[in-house]
Amino acid sequence: QPPFYFFELGKAAVQRGDFEAGRALLQRELSRDPDYHEVHFWLALADAGLGDLKAARRHLSEAMANSTTRGEHDLYAAKLDRLQASMRATP
Repeated sequence: QPPFYFFELGKAAVQRGDFEAGRALLQRELSRDPDYHEVHFWLALADAGLGDLKAARRHLSEAMANSTTRGEHDLYAAKLDRLQASMRATP
């Protein structure tokens, strides 16, 4: 498969609300490139869409750790903070 094949398909699935298909496709991409921050970000969105906030938090943490610029790092950190705040607010 060409580079980013499963990433693009997974991202499109998440964007259309098919979180389960998106997660499966993004997991395939992650097995090809486990350190790509954007795959972790989109997996976090898929997991959040499926209600798995712990997995979403884990993938956002990975996205932050693997980000390549300070701006990306700060963006993922802010999203992670927001997710953690919503997790504390939810019983």
